Parts: sequence; C-alpha cells; structure tokens
Amino acid sequence: MINITQGLPDTLRKCQGDALNLSVSATSDSALSYVWKRDGTAIGTNSPVFSLTSMNIPDGGEYTLE
Repeated sequence: MINITQGLPDTLRKCQGDALNLSVSATSDSALSYVWKRDGTAIGTNSPVFSLTSMNIPDGGEYTLE
C-alpha cells in the first residue's frame, strides 16, 4: 500500500525565468521509486523532488510523476 500525503498541483503556471519546484510525499511498506516526466518523456531522477532553477520555453508542458 502506498500513502500519498502531499501531491502535485492540478495546474501550475510559470513565466520564463521562474524557478520550478515540484515535490511529493509518500510512504510505503516497500521501497518507492519516482519517475518524473514532461509530456510523457522521463526527465528526472529517482527522487520525490524535481526542480528547475530557471524555466525556459522548451520547459513548458505537462509534468507527471510515476
């Protein structure tokens, strides 16, 4: 069983040059793994946190976590 105690926002708007900080908090009886994706393509490391220091136009899209 996985318990998610903090999830991602439904919608988040950012401007070019803004920082992006996404995080999730979850617990499980077994080891957890995290795959951050932008528009369906894996982009992040195996971490509950994903950050960009300065957004650019190519960074726009739908961010998900699996």
